[in-house]
Amino acid sequence: MTPAGNSRSTFAGVANPTGDLPFTETEIALASSYFTPESRSVLSGADASVDRVLTAIRGKRYLHFASHGFYAWDAPDRSSLLLTGRQHLSVARLQQFGGLGRPRLVVLSACETGIYELNRTPEEFVGLPGALISIGALGVISTLWQVDDRATALLIGKFYDLHIGARLPPATALSRVQGWLRTATKPQLIAFARRAANRQGVSAAQFNALADTFTRSVTQVRFGILLPGSNVPEKATLSEDPSSPFAHPYYWAAFVLTGL
Repeated sequence: MTPAGNSRSTFAGVANPTGDLPFTETEIALASSYFTPESRSVLSGADASVDRVLTAIRGKRYLHFASHGFYAWDAPDRSSLLLTGRQHLSVARLQQFGGLGRPRLVVLSACETGIYELNRTPEEFVGLPGALISIGALGVISTLWQVDDRATALLIGKFYDLHIGARLPPATALSRVQGWLRTATKPQLIAFARRAANRQGVSAAQFNALADTFTRSVTQVRFGILLPGSNVPEKATLSEDPSSPFAHPYYWAAFVLTGL
């Protein structure tokens, strides 16, 4: 099946560089399927070093990081995305990078990527979204807390369906996909995953792994380093409607858009 993207749209994705978030690979497959094979570049596992990632993202229109992340409250410029070997792609490193170009959208699909420190330096907004916008990005999707691996793969996959496939602006697509994930039933989620699996780049194995989780309880959280005072919400405290497994705001409300 021909991707819905066109030759003017280019994509660079980073999937599961630490090897412990299998649904990030499904997420990147869903996202990259909207771009032609010659216009997309995906790095995963041991290939996703800091130097190789910075080379891959240079000049691309869409950048997507599906990995671990953390916010460094004591030194915000050390807030990072974790890459292979737990290398840190930090705010400071990004601010030193001169080859980003003007990406239309950067998706930071990891934990705590949208947090800012507002007490000591409220006028500076030091964090990953601000760093990316300051060096050229038009818009950044990031998160306000630690996010669930499976729910995030579905949310982001549907986001690209609305933004690239249906040509909705990022803000509109994000709002609609959050409402969709909040109300979608298990059969609806599986049906979406099945349709997505028919797209180029999404394997039957990836679909089966995702669909299989709806018969059991699976929660994997995309955190990097838990700092003092930080914690992962206990799954038992989330009041889930069995017909809509991701109704709780924990699963969908963390995602925010900065910029356009």
